[in-house]
Amino acid sequence: MASKKQRGKPELYDEVKKRVTIALTPTGDKRLSELASTFDLSKSEFIEQLARGAIPILAPELATGLGKPWNTSSP
Repeated sequence: MASKKQRGKPELYDEVKKRVTIALTPTGDKRLSELASTFDLSKSEFIEQLARGAIPILAPELATGLGKPWNTSSP
């Protein structure tokens, strides 16, 4: 039988997760959900793994052909 999650106890990492808030447009939120789903992860865990380097981030010049072109210029 699987053990029950315990609040305040690290589960996957050697530290307890900290709650943070981000603001996204509906489009950004939808895309984040799609990307996380691709890896079979929650949005929170997807961002965690991006930040830890477990999921690589491509440089804009390497991301051609992966959807809309990246806008690297300042507004």
